[in-house]
Amino acid sequence: MNQKQWKYSKMLLALLMLAAVRASPSVASEPAGLCVELRKLLGKREGFLPYALEGVKDDRPANPGKKLIPNVDIDGDDISDELLWLPQESGSRIPSDPSNIVIKLSKSGREIRFEAMRFFLFRYHSKIFIEASRPENVEETNIYRVNPTGIELVCKKL
Repeated sequence: MNQKQWKYSKMLLALLMLAAVRASPSVASEPAGLCVELRKLLGKREGFLPYALEGVKDDRPANPGKKLIPNVDIDGDDISDELLWLPQESGSRIPSDPSNIVIKLSKSGREIRFEAMRFFLFRYHSKIFIEASRPENVEETNIYRVNPTGIELVCKKL
């Protein structure tokens, strides 16, 4: 390796190390930045409604009362995953039964389940999120992100 090639390889290594160092804090602070964005949206009059995932009635006999949420690919295989949502539709301020969702991933067949007294599904920046709150304290909203590995809490008491 000649002198010129050696200098270029050292410069390239230095640039790669700098890029890695600069990227690390932004990856670590991503949930905080995301929570700031989501808090701003939640503070608006329409909240997350523009981002809502709409369910359609599932007419299959095995799924009475459930809603199917179409066109959602959580595991990244370009095949829609099955999201079955059994909403709590009592209309009561404090519902007696929780709502739940069962997500079946097309790639692995794995099922992911989530249950809460009240929750809302929405898509934001191509990711699927769940806004969940306790009926007795809707000001303490938690935001969860749906991933191929499960459901993770990303913003607590938003």
